[in-house]
Amino acid sequence: MKTLILLRHAKSEDPNLAATDFKRHLKNKGKLDILQVAEKSIRAEYLPDLILCSTANRTRETLELYASVLKSKPDIHYIDALYHASASEILDLVIDRAEKADTIMVVGHNMGLSVLASQLSDSGCPELPTSGMAIFKFEAAPEPGLGKLLNFYSPKSL
Repeated sequence: MKTLILLRHAKSEDPNLAATDFKRHLKNKGKLDILQVAEKSIRAEYLPDLILCSTANRTRETLELYASVLKSKPDIHYIDALYHASASEILDLVIDRAEKADTIMVVGHNMGLSVLASQLSDSGCPELPTSGMAIFKFEAAPEPGLGKLLNFYSPKSL
């Protein structure tokens, strides 16, 4: 693996409207936001070979919308352990699969994703907002401090 894409789920409904946090769905604004981020990143040719996605509703819905504009068909793995995973847990899941793909995308949640993004970059990385995406390049397997932040997309930056 040489490229890692971290994608935070799109804006979701108020926690009080869902039966549980895990079952929250995306808001219409979130759906529009993720489509904009997806189109921008795909035009820049940040294309995952492998996608690791949390099993929560909002991450699945985010990935479904992202994939709707993606022309390729990456290998997708839904992983329960990504639901509110820590930065180190996310990195362990990526490292376990690093040899299987040139570009891995993780679709998950904060704070784990934002903490991981800030740890990976050799120059820092902003906190990931909903629908936020950070793309990192590595010479070898991903390690803290050795990633070059190639790009950062957020709905506000587009």
